Amino acid sequence: MEMSDMPPCVAVQAVPAEHLVQVLKGLKQPRQREGGEAQAWVAPLGGGRAAGAVLWPVGEQGHCWLDLDAAAREAGASDALLAALLEGARAQGIVRLRLQEMLSAPLAEWLGQRGFCRWNRCYEFSYRLDEVAARLAPVWAATKGRVPAGVELLSLREAHARGLMGQMLRLEAEALGRGAALQLAQVARALDQGADSDLGDADFSLTLLHEGVVIGLTRTQLDLGRNQWVSIAMAVAPPYRAGWANLYLRIEALRRKIEDGRCLDGRYYARDDQKDSIRSARHLGLPCTREMAMMECRL
Repeated sequence: MEMSDMPPCVAVQAVPAEHLVQVLKGLKQPRQREGGEAQAWVAPLGGGRAAGAVLWPVGEQGHCWLDLDAAAREAGASDALLAALLEGARAQGIVRLRLQEMLSAPLAEWLGQRGFCRWNRCYEFSYRLDEVAARLAPVWAATKGRVPAGVELLSLREAHARGLMGQMLRLEAEALGRGAALQLAQVARALDQGADSDLGDADFSLTLLHEGVVIGLTRTQLDLGRNQWVSIAMAVAPPYRAGWANLYLRIEALRRKIEDGRCLDGRYYARDDQKDSIRSARHLGLPCTREMAMMECRL
């Protein structure tokens, strides 16, 4: 179904600059993503509620977020907001628009009917620490012989105190993109101010060094609302991929969470192209609980 065949049935308003920060906060979306400054649109749903859409232009590629809640789709707000997103992207010369969310099959199909296609898959691995604990020892026994001398593991807080944040930012940017590095920069600013960040627990996020150089890191956070550990980011330098580093970081992160004992449940995500993370899940016997689609549209 073409967007031109579906005239918006809901009034959409572009968010003026003076209200942008407040609206983004309500939509729980960042002002910057991959270096692009946000533009936003809102559509009323009634009852004082509104749906939203956000575009972050980055050269010829745009990143976007779209409210795909059932109420927004049923009211026609998602269609109207998508039309505004596409118009805004075309006006800025964007030729490829990528949605930031990882989508279930029904939502991917909904977008597929509107000109989007899948550019990657993402897998969710869920686990219970009490079940994983028994598997760590044999996996570690099979892995430790591959770990070279000169390896050191630090918490994010320790790495920050030792002035390693510059190396960590470069690694995240190269491995995961500028958006991930911007998140890590927010964590660094919070540490500078003696505060915590919900983008990475400073004591349970880890930094891996070999001969004093940062070669890997993981950012993790305890989601108190769901009472669940969530892995936010994992990055390993190219020379150390397809080897021991990813699995070593996973084992150590799990071991520290087990010792902490506050929460037994956890989950992490890996894309199709993140082969090391998928292999690590298989080594540790972590079940894949969901497969999701990452969608884009060529304009």
